[in-house]
Amino acid sequence: MSTMTEPHTLEWHAAPFALRVDVDDAGRPRLTRMLGDRAADVAIALPLVEIVTTTCSKRAGTRFDDTELGARLRYRSHRHRAEGERDVFEVDLADAETGLAATVTWSTVPGSEVVTVSTTVVNEHPTRRHELLFVSSVALGDARWDADDTTVHSAANTWLSEFRWQTLTYRERGGVDVAMRAHGGASTRSAQCIVGTGTWSTSENLPMGAFEAPGGGTLLWQLEANAGWSWRVAESPTRDGGALRLVLAGADALTHGWSRVLAPGESHAAPDATFAWSTSGLEPAVAALTAHRRRERAVYRTDRPVAVVYNDYMNTLMAEPTTDRLLPLIAAVGRVRADVFCVDAGWYSGEPGWWHTVGEWQESATRFPGGFREVFDAIRAAGMLPGLWLEPEAVGVRSPICEELPAEAFLQRGGVRLVEDGRHVLDFRHPAAVAHMDAVMDRLIADYGLRYVKFDANLNPTPGTDVGGLNPIEGLRRTAVAWLDWIDALHARHPDLIIENCASGGMRCDWQTLSHFALLATSDQQDESRVPPISANAPLVVPPEIAGVWSYPQAGMSPGAVHTTLVNSLLRRPILSGHLDRMDEKELALVATFVDVHRGLRDEIATAEPVWPTGLPGWDDPWVTWALCCASSTLVSIVHRFEETVAEQRIPLTRLRVSADAPVIVEQLFPPRPASWRIDGGDLVVRLDGPDAVVFRLQE
Repeated sequence: MSTMTEPHTLEWHAAPFALRVDVDDAGRPRLTRMLGDRAADVAIALPLVEIVTTTCSKRAGTRFDDTELGARLRYRSHRHRAEGERDVFEVDLADAETGLAATVTWSTVPGSEVVTVSTTVVNEHPTRRHELLFVSSVALGDARWDADDTTVHSAANTWLSEFRWQTLTYRERGGVDVAMRAHGGASTRSAQCIVGTGTWSTSENLPMGAFEAPGGGTLLWQLEANAGWSWRVAESPTRDGGALRLVLAGADALTHGWSRVLAPGESHAAPDATFAWSTSGLEPAVAALTAHRRRERAVYRTDRPVAVVYNDYMNTLMAEPTTDRLLPLIAAVGRVRADVFCVDAGWYSGEPGWWHTVGEWQESATRFPGGFREVFDAIRAAGMLPGLWLEPEAVGVRSPICEELPAEAFLQRGGVRLVEDGRHVLDFRHPAAVAHMDAVMDRLIADYGLRYVKFDANLNPTPGTDVGGLNPIEGLRRTAVAWLDWIDALHARHPDLIIENCASGGMRCDWQTLSHFALLATSDQQDESRVPPISANAPLVVPPEIAGVWSYPQAGMSPGAVHTTLVNSLLRRPILSGHLDRMDEKELALVATFVDVHRGLRDEIATAEPVWPTGLPGWDDPWVTWALCCASSTLVSIVHRFEETVAEQRIPLTRLRVSADAPVIVEQLFPPRPASWRIDGGDLVVRLDGPDAVVFRLQE
């Protein structure tokens, strides 16, 4: 409930969060408490919004806490209301001198243990324009986040090596003690900044992180931004030393070159930020955030009957499909009972160098002399839904579409269409761009019965677009929003269409994007021994049932390699590939067993909580384990990656949420070949000699 417990105190309780906003005698509000497990107020409270304009500055340096305008905003009003199933608390702020006002909204589904913060700035001045350079999504300071011993979780995210989480204290990350007391108690001027740029929103880092205190208290966040974002951690002095502050934001002038001019009456919304809180470490916070994500994307569960997708690309046809190559593959994949057969890149051109000619999305007569319908009919006859790869934002510089569409339908700078890797980029704000891709999709669905589409994005047009007289990065942000609007409209017109999100693998893993898709292609990694840490860490980013992971078994592969590539995706969303048409009966039977095992686990995976029984894996860890805690059992994947390493792994049963004091039933689910294991002193001990992998179910 929301009450005025004191003349200048606002409170809102949404367990485990308990917000307190203290308003001083001058009307300045400060967020003095966010978490409900602590009675004492924070010692380094911040304004509810941090704003920088061309006339209202920040402090020197890279920090964006305690900005001039943030400190000047005054309390105006507040509201507590219900909005559907959500409980909502809003605070209105205003600055009389500039005429800028802001509304900060906290919302939650009661019992979810997750809260989302939204911030909107509006120019209420009757005549004056304001150029925004920075607007925070949220700014937090809390004395519990001691600078000496607070762990900061963050993740690097690059092509072929996604989801590389680091667990380091603020000091280990380079935040040195600069003796702030000797400088009059001044805060440091620098911040540790994690950044995403362009529409490849996660091509360098993830817009996620967490603070974890030594006692286990953990605040996990995700910033929901698909075209430029940052989160900053900085130290400020307290009576007892130094504590951390956190500022989350979308694109800004310092980091991205962004700005936005607000005319009178115009507003700007910062990206939403969502938080989960746990008193006992990272995993419970991830569980709460996973439940929140499942609830937020429920409307897009058009793929519910679909368990396994086969895609002809990875380590198989590699963008060279033809009728002759596809028909034997389709027959073999049908024998293992996959649900979808997706024809990947290359189907639209018979010439080399097609990268620069894409855009029409018509099948190649050279590759498919009997027509595309022959392939799609074969897919349906084999009991599968037909799918296709497209890159809808890209138009090659040699494509006839360049002449058919107006120049304004593409991203531009100074009236010149941007070129990235030999291609232009469609601007889905323009009706001609929308009409073109609507016609493409409607034709493919009507002519071929297309039921699955993989939308790839191998472009990151970081120069942005100044069409409409906008700052180029603001223009890029709006095109990214328009792209998602087009996806939603496509869903509405074709509700049975299943849409996969890919961007050279996991280069668009922000939740603003992911919440609009049926599944995510987590990586393009082609070495099965490098996939385990990617697969293991994927549920930090998406629910496990939409984390698409490649498995590409091949004829003649060693048993350990086949087991590894299949186990990589068994507890995720399998994207199967490989030359199944070249396999013997025994090899094909193993793949069919894998498909059946996954299909039998699908409902459990869709409601399970992810855990990491030996910790979040590092990129070169020889053993990688990941688990899903289901209603009455725990599923655990164990991979031994390197020949020369120790061949035994010990996993505490308590980390698998199984009591070490009770009899434990261990069932090997995959592969059929028995692995060596034992229960020893409260541990599950698994032996895998050489590279190999296994999946168990544990029950008490």
